[in-house]
Amino acid sequence: MTVEPLAGAIAHPDEPLHVVGNVYLLDATYRPSGDEAKLANLATVVLVYPLLANDHGSHSIIWSTTGDRWKALRRTTCRASSRPGADIHELGYVSVAGAASLADHRDGSSGGGSSAATIAIVAGLVVLAIVAAVLLRRGSRSDVG
Repeated sequence: MTVEPLAGAIAHPDEPLHVVGNVYLLDATYRPSGDEAKLANLATVVLVYPLLANDHGSHSIIWSTTGDRWKALRRTTCRASSRPGADIHELGYVSVAGAASLADHRDGSSGGGSSAATIAIVAGLVVLAIVAAVLLRRGSRSDVG
């Protein structure tokens, strides 16, 4: 069994879906003959995808035997998880695909707006914590003297 990671750009699922993260080619051969191995039963594939700013859409596993035509599979894991899973009946290409909010950012950006807001809020909280620590330190010094 081999699992070969490939660039997500090779997959072109139907609108509004688009790849989130890598595509993986699942392949199996018998040894030593090298004959192609096929699944005898359903296999559950679970993938982890990168969490991105502004990514509030739903995600599912997409699958293809050749990498040309993609099919969204029925998800078999919790929708709240960043590890979607689905059952496959044949080896081939698999990936995570997203819809909704990520579709607005096909140029590769993560939305920027929320990222900048998050950074500003975190920076503000850090400054507030530093000011509070300085004030507490001054207060403890004046109580001692």
